[in-house]
Amino acid sequence: MANEILIVEDNQDLADIIIDILKDICPDKPVLHLKNGDEANDLIKTRPLSLIILDLNIPKMKGSDIIFAMKKDPSVYQTPLDRVILSSGELGPEPLEALFNNGECHFMPKPYDLDQFEQKVKELLI
Repeated sequence: MANEILIVEDNQDLADIIIDILKDICPDKPVLHLKNGDEANDLIKTRPLSLIILDLNIPKMKGSDIIFAMKKDPSVYQTPLDRVILSSGELGPEPLEALFNNGECHFMPKPYDLDQFEQKVKELLI
């Protein structure tokens, strides 16, 4: 059964804040942190996760590319899209409708509203 939470965030300061929040909300769940999309994509293929918090604008493989890959071939991935929270401080040219259609994954804009962020995490984990 999935127990770990994955944060894919290249900003270390923000990742540290997210980790602290997650430790308060769900202290029994280990939190993994990766800084680039290639590593995240490889991990998501091999490990079931309780939750993925995925920045859209990360090095090596964009968060949107990971989502499109998960949609294209879900059988390759160990975590379903409804366990993904995408985040971005600047929305680029990604076709956002294609990322979020059918409510398959969730979106949180940066900077985070901490109350909304905590509520979304609790909703997905509890």
